[in-house]
Amino acid sequence: MAREALRKKAVSTGEKGIMKVRGGVIALFLAPATLFYTVLVIYPLVYNFYLSFLRIRAVEGTIVEQWVGLRHFERIFFDDPVFIQAAGNSLTWAVASALIEIPVGVLLAIVLSRLKFLVRFFRTAWFMPVLLSYVLLGQLWSWIYRGDIGLLNALLRAIGLGSLAQPWLGQTSTALGALIVVTAWHWVGFTMVLCLAAVSSIPSELDDAARIDGATGWRLTWDITLPLIRNTIATATILVFIGRMKIFDLVWVATRGGPLGATETVGTYIVQRAFFFGTLDQGYAAALSTVWFVAIMVVSVVLNRMLWSPERYEY
Repeated sequence: MAREALRKKAVSTGEKGIMKVRGGVIALFLAPATLFYTVLVIYPLVYNFYLSFLRIRAVEGTIVEQWVGLRHFERIFFDDPVFIQAAGNSLTWAVASALIEIPVGVLLAIVLSRLKFLVRFFRTAWFMPVLLSYVLLGQLWSWIYRGDIGLLNALLRAIGLGSLAQPWLGQTSTALGALIVVTAWHWVGFTMVLCLAAVSSIPSELDDAARIDGATGWRLTWDITLPLIRNTIATATILVFIGRMKIFDLVWVATRGGPLGATETVGTYIVQRAFFFGTLDQGYAAALSTVWFVAIMVVSVVLNRMLWSPERYEY
């Protein structure tokens, strides 16, 4: 009995030693990533939140930080019409992009999953715009939308619709919509790839069983395919919404928020306030960032609760 007890104690001690070594190895491998994440994400986030309560100015060549509490936030919500316009543009962009990109991406994924020829060609062709940077897209589409020698207006004149030709990025009525089209064209391939992966993972036996029961065409898609990829669609919707709420690069390259603030987003407005207003006050820009960070986080949680299905389909 004593020998058996000693053996069990030795085994237990050995297992604890192995666990300690394994934990040490895991911590060693996680340390670099944790350090980089802390320095590049956590610290800037916390410091930005701290700056939100300060007013920074230069007094006789010295940088002075003055605690102003919630004054920046009061001004944002009650005395900053530019922020209200920028927030409206960002929300409009996010909603419109979701309404365009998700249905088109899902439709393309379903069509490609049933296509029997040139699947790789069409999949690559639709995904290639995702690989382009916003800086390149801004330059490219600025030329396409030009009012004098732009490709779009030249095409409209060639097909007899010259009356529709206009400076698409130079008018307040068309500038925002024109850029929304660019982002939809740019990212619809990403949604397509996500949904195509989900559709491809559905066993063919389910479709065969549904066809035996008489389901064909859109009934098969509506009753079998879409319910099984619902959570993938929810994930894509949340990603699209968050991405457009943070849009900056394309607007900055193409319009700088013009004309007359028609394409001003919260991202471009924050940069304008931080670096192009001729002041050293980073506090107000930090407060704008904090407000928008909280808004995006809240919207993400709400969308996740609304769209994500707790049901798990096993197949």
